[in-house]
Amino acid sequence: ILFMNHSTQLRHHVRDKHFWLDFSLVLILWSLLFFLPTEFFVNLGPYFRPILKLVAVISTLELVTFFIFHLVQKEQGFILQGFLGGVISSTAFFVHVCRSTDSTGHTIHYTLALVAALLAMLIECVVIILSLVPSHQYYFVIPLLVQILIFLLLLVFFRTKSKNEAVSAIDLPIVDDPVVWKKVIKLTIFIGLLTFTIRILPAKLNLNPALTIFVTSLFEAHSVLAASLISGVPESSLYFSILLILSGHTLSKCMIIWRAKNKQVSPKVMILLFGTLFCSWLSYWLQLSVQ
Repeated sequence: ILFMNHSTQLRHHVRDKHFWLDFSLVLILWSLLFFLPTEFFVNLGPYFRPILKLVAVISTLELVTFFIFHLVQKEQGFILQGFLGGVISSTAFFVHVCRSTDSTGHTIHYTLALVAALLAMLIECVVIILSLVPSHQYYFVIPLLVQILIFLLLLVFFRTKSKNEAVSAIDLPIVDDPVVWKKVIKLTIFIGLLTFTIRILPAKLNLNPALTIFVTSLFEAHSVLAASLISGVPESSLYFSILLILSGHTLSKCMIIWRAKNKQVSPKVMILLFGTLFCSWLSYWLQLSVQ
C-alpha cells in the first residue's frame, strides 16, 4: 500500500488512448441499456439485462474512483481520504486503518475517515438499488438514506472537533487505471455466484433465505445487495432483505474494530454503527405501523 502520490498525472492519462478506450466502453454499455428495445433483452433471458446493467454500474464506479483518486491529494484531509477508501473497498479500508499503529495519536481524524468510508459505501449501495430496481420501488433506499443523513451530521460534528488536531495522511492504494476490466469481470462473476446462492441453494438445501442473505452480507455487502436484486427477491421482503444486509455489514465492521490495535476509536465507531443501524430498523417498523 502506497501514499496517494500518483505514478502518472491525470493530464497524462487523458492524453492516453487507454483512457478513452475505457471511457468509450463504459459509454457503450449504458447506450446499449438505454437504446436497445426491451424485446431484445427478453429474447436473451431474464438475467441478461440486469447483469449487463451491473457491469455498467461497476465499471462506472471504477471510473469515478479513478477521477476521485487523481483529484484528491493526501494533504486534503481525512474525510476525502476516507471517502475514497470507502469507494475502493470499505472493508479493506477499515482493516487497514484499524491495524494502523499510528492511529492512536489522531483519534478524531481516524474516526472521521471511518465514517466517511461508511458514507461512501452507503452511497454506492444507493446507486446499485437505483440502477437495478424499477422506479416505483425507489422507496427501498430509505434505510440507506437514513444512515447517510446521520453519517453526514456526524461528519460535520467530528469535523468541528478535529480542527485543533494535527493532520497526517492515510496510506491508500494507487488507482492508476481508469477501469480495471479484470476486476469488473471477477466481481460480476462473484455476484452471479451469490445470486445462485441466494436464489437456488435455500430451496435445494431447505435453508432460510433471510439467513442466507445475512450470513453472506458479513463478507461483502455490495455484492449481496446486487445479487439479491438480480435474483428477484419479492418486493414484499426486499426492504427487510436490505436491512439484513445492513445488519451483516454493521456486524462485520464491528468485528474488525473490536480486533483493532487502535482501541481508542473502537467504542466510538461501534456505537455509531449500531446507532445508525437501529435508526434504519426504526424506519422499517414505522413504515409497517403506517401500513
